[in-house]
Amino acid sequence: MLRFSKEGEEFHGIGIEKPITVAIKLLVVSDRKRIVCIYPHRDADATKITEKTKTVAIIGYGAPNIRQDQLIEAVKTALNFIKQTSAGTIGTVSAFKPAQTLY
Repeated sequence: MLRFSKEGEEFHGIGIEKPITVAIKLLVVSDRKRIVCIYPHRDADATKITEKTKTVAIIGYGAPNIRQDQLIEAVKTALNFIKQTSAGTIGTVSAFKPAQTLY
């Protein structure tokens, strides 16, 4: 889910020894348990790819002046690099635009 952080929420990023308390109303991606990404650049330690990883979801974030086809191509490139180093397969690649603006 893409949402704003709540007061007192913690985030444990890749390479960070101890969780940090994030600022209120920081744009984050979360699952049902925790923040998994500080939008758009900081991933959680719990979601990093390791030799035990079975399933990967790559989220490509749009930015001003980046076309949807460029974004999809970037995601496909990331998936292909991952595939080159694993025995996995690539599933569905799709794009969507938010139903509403968050800010």
